[in-house]
Amino acid sequence: MHPRPAWASTSGTQQSGSTQSPWNASLLRDLLSTDTGLVETAGHGHHYHRHSRHLPADRLEVERLRDANETQGRVAEPAAIEQLQFHPSHHTHVLLTASRDRRVRLFQVDGKTNPMLESLHVPDLPIKTALFHPSGTSVLIAGPRPYLYAYDIRTGKTLCSSPWRGSGRVVSSAAGTEADAGAERDLSFVRFQPGASSRLVAVGGRRGQVHLLDWGAGAAGQTGGQRVGELRMNAPLAGMAWAAGNGSSGLDGVNEHRLLTLSTEGRIHVWDMRSRSCPVTAYDSGLFGAKGLEVTPSYSMMVPTFWAIGSSNGLVNMYGGADGAQGGADATTSAQLEELLSTSTASSVMDDVRLHARKSLGNLTTATTSMQFSHDAQLLALASRNKKDALRIVHVPTLQTFSNWPTAGTPLGHVTSIDFSTRSEYLAIGNSRGRVLLYSLRSYL
Repeated sequence: MHPRPAWASTSGTQQSGSTQSPWNASLLRDLLSTDTGLVETAGHGHHYHRHSRHLPADRLEVERLRDANETQGRVAEPAAIEQLQFHPSHHTHVLLTASRDRRVRLFQVDGKTNPMLESLHVPDLPIKTALFHPSGTSVLIAGPRPYLYAYDIRTGKTLCSSPWRGSGRVVSSAAGTEADAGAERDLSFVRFQPGASSRLVAVGGRRGQVHLLDWGAGAAGQTGGQRVGELRMNAPLAGMAWAAGNGSSGLDGVNEHRLLTLSTEGRIHVWDMRSRSCPVTAYDSGLFGAKGLEVTPSYSMMVPTFWAIGSSNGLVNMYGGADGAQGGADATTSAQLEELLSTSTASSVMDDVRLHARKSLGNLTTATTSMQFSHDAQLLALASRNKKDALRIVHVPTLQTFSNWPTAGTPLGHVTSIDFSTRSEYLAIGNSRGRVLLYSLRSYL
């Protein structure tokens, strides 16, 4: 029913090319060695949070550094940044950027020179998404095309999947008949299952579909990339996130198999990957124009479970927190969210569970396009690419927005992507002018 894309090593490497200077090639090889740990399992982040301390809610200590991508050089018409992400390693800081010039670049972030390590050109793909596998060994590259690219960091090989094709079924709709949903044309909405040994990739599709891929235990597509399942909602997809664990020991063996999907109608489906079933649906009747879903990291021990849901008008609803914390008496607590995530049997299906936001954050006035938690979930960065300088940082334990930064004079531009480093020492901000602004968060040093 689901054709399996075959990864073609020959054609894939011919269609794209990478460039690096001899010095940077040597540096990249050094970073990839097991001694520095760039290829080391990156799925045990909770071990690195033992020195975390509670951040004050009244002031965020920030220092501007040299742009992370300054060494790539300036051009007359810089290409907008579409995606950026820090490598999951805890031993070094490597930043990935994907831009509208159809290039993926890797930089070693040191806050001083930030040398570029690699530049990969994919001429036949307008890149919208580029993500490290949680193991750190490969990069998935996607865009508005019916195929994916995989870049193996260790070998430098770039592999392209064969185009996705449908099963031949014809789907009826109000507008008439159209090709079946298996023939996706845009694969840019992807989420890796957390954990360095994870195999699943969730790919958002049309008409509320989510396709499940086997990525092959971190391999760069040679043994994975085949479709192994399909989930379906009754409304278009607006957000998707893998569930957090219980906070005490990282992924807890149950929640690592949970995928949350958000529809444009504001309904959340909690999927059990082991049975491919949906034991829980939940909604907030006061949520309109849902756009984007993020959950606190699975290994956070500083903050209880929170769900953040963005919207087309910029409001971000926060769900979670302790019983009796600020917010209405009916506000959904973290314990209640974890109860929803632990529901797994058919006999305990929970449909249409009412959610009540702890707080609605109204700092943005245009559609929410980026949301990102820090590694310990004490900070939440919110941004909208539709308005200049539209970025705010939230202190999650109190749900208060920092007033001292950014200021009216902070030159952010139109923010297109944001990410924290693995221990949140750095905050990287990509914008539509092709710059990756880099800041040091002094509270984490």
